[in-house]
Amino acid sequence: MVSKAKTTPRKTRLKVFRTAIGFHDAYVAAPNRRAALAAWGTDKDLFARRIAEEVTDAALMEEPLSAPGTVFRQLRSMPAEDPEVKPSKTRARRSGDDAAPKNPMQSLAPSPPPPRPSDEEVADAERALEAARKQHAQEQRDLEARERELATERRTMVARQARAEHLLKTKLKAVRKDYDARLAAWQKAVDEGHRA
Repeated sequence: MVSKAKTTPRKTRLKVFRTAIGFHDAYVAAPNRRAALAAWGTDKDLFARRIAEEVTDAALMEEPLSAPGTVFRQLRSMPAEDPEVKPSKTRARRSGDDAAPKNPMQSLAPSPPPPRPSDEEVADAERALEAARKQHAQEQRDLEARERELATERRTMVARQARAEHLLKTKLKAVRKDYDARLAAWQKAVDEGHRA
């Protein structure tokens, strides 16, 4: 009888991928292209566009394989137009720079997303609009109250003026009547004085 061998989970074989980012090449060790694209933070297929490729050079694979999923970058020493051309093994060093690291690859941790925009200005603008609407409504009510007061004042004024005019007309009528009577008496006296 054949005994079944215990199945152990298969270790995923890692590959190293490279793409151009600015003046650097970004390397990442990942199980497949999709994982590499995710590590680079893109959903565009850079491999189909021939902007990314799998790396087979052992010297270039060593650092990324030491920390799978971490993006490492290296100053590009080749034109970015031809990803098929391998970088030269000799790298230019600045003169007098003894502190330069032997491996110029640096860890490139994915940058955190920018902070969510604050809606404080929107809330302030909404509060200002609401306050202005309340103030405008109050001003409208105040104006309507003043209009009512003015209408009442107008009615009172018109009635007072009508009464005063009536009294003055009555007085004018009486004064004119008296004047007419005195004028008639004077005229009569003048006429009689001419006859005498």
